[in-house]
Amino acid sequence: MKKFIAGCAAVLSVAMLAGCDKKAESNALKYDDYIKTEDGKTVTISGYIQAKQSWWESDGVGMTTIYLQDDNGGYFAYELPCTKEQYDNELVKGQLIEITGVKGSWAGEVEILGEKDGVTASYKLLDGKKTYEFYDVTSLIGSDSLIDYQNQAVKFKDLVVAPQESGLAYTYKSGSNNDDIYLKLTDGENFLDVCVEYYLTGSDTDCYKAVEDLKVGDVVTLDCYLYWYNGANPHVVGVTKGANVLTKQADSLTYEQYLAAEEGTTVTIEGFVQGRQSWWDNKATIYLDDGDGAYFVYELPCTKADYDTKLAVGKKVQIKGVKGSWAGEVEVMGLSNAVEATFKSIDSKPFITYPINVTPFLGKSDLASYQNKLVTLKDMTVVKYDDENPNFKYKSGSNTDDIYIKLQNGNVTIECCVEYYLTGSDTACYKAVEGLKVGDKVTITAFLYWYNGANPQILSVTK
Repeated sequence: MKKFIAGCAAVLSVAMLAGCDKKAESNALKYDDYIKTEDGKTVTISGYIQAKQSWWESDGVGMTTIYLQDDNGGYFAYELPCTKEQYDNELVKGQLIEITGVKGSWAGEVEILGEKDGVTASYKLLDGKKTYEFYDVTSLIGSDSLIDYQNQAVKFKDLVVAPQESGLAYTYKSGSNNDDIYLKLTDGENFLDVCVEYYLTGSDTDCYKAVEDLKVGDVVTLDCYLYWYNGANPHVVGVTKGANVLTKQADSLTYEQYLAAEEGTTVTIEGFVQGRQSWWDNKATIYLDDGDGAYFVYELPCTKADYDTKLAVGKKVQIKGVKGSWAGEVEVMGLSNAVEATFKSIDSKPFITYPINVTPFLGKSDLASYQNKLVTLKDMTVVKYDDENPNFKYKSGSNTDDIYIKLQNGNVTIECCVEYYLTGSDTACYKAVEGLKVGDKVTITAFLYWYNGANPQILSVTK
């Protein structure tokens, strides 16, 4: 949470004037005109208080941050000067107020600043009280239209808790429960980052405690105020938890049981499709994740119709086939010992996982526990592949096949592959790798395939 330190005398003088008699009418800007006003201009807005962060002092000056709304839009008043008495008795939920201050923005969040360029914000009470229901905007996740609801009371229904980059269900901003909590949700296609703002819903609130109890895979409905931070970053004020989508059917193995099963035996696994190679000859190769671990299913028999629907990314499936391995890659084989693998769809909310940062595990045995997971490798340096192919190498000498590239972090060098059947030559990933040069710094997202050691199959590259 960012903090501006206001001038004590100036803020205090305004704060003492703020609690005057209620005013029946307001000359405030309409919401659309407010949004169109340039940053740095002094504006007057009016709205009904919907929520407020905790009151605090800086150099003896009190202030609070408020979420407001009217029938046309939402407002965020950052560090509005007020006394503790005004905070408790005047700035109450539902109260209509008028605020004058400098309009600004920070990481996409449009706001009125408590103090800016010598102008200190002030407020007046108006006649009127109103609260707004949390409006369902779930269908707008991932769309440009979501920003139209910035700072309003909104609801996101039946989303699934996805892992953080650490693999955990949530993270504390500062590592302990005396700060914000970050949570990542998915609708099966998009991710939504939300925040439990400590100054709004502290560690003693039901909301904060409910989020601390969440697990990856839990289905949740959230009431929020639609704050913005480099994209939608709702501030959560209410949590309703449903079932966990990662719960398995009784006849499916846990990931631990799967790893312990002997090669050549028939196994039944269950998980959500995370990626798949192209369909051909009535089969497809698939990456699955069950929350605990990940699976590689090689050449699973399927029709094109099933590939397009039942085996789409985010879908939950159960697969029965023979367990095998090849050059260290543990897999379920589509055909082995005359046993053909089969699958069935399982009705579930869709689920996609977020890349886990495994950079700290490079060169360590722990890396193997992330085999087939969606991962990220950060701050890697492109190093020479070989004398004939310094930057990268095509498997068959042309861009109609895999690309091999070597990346280094510290003293660890790892060979990566752009799998043509997963990310073909017409993809942004394939083209990005073709443009790399020795010495380039990159971060990659990949499935952690194994071939005589870690051999990530790259999905995206950030240079």
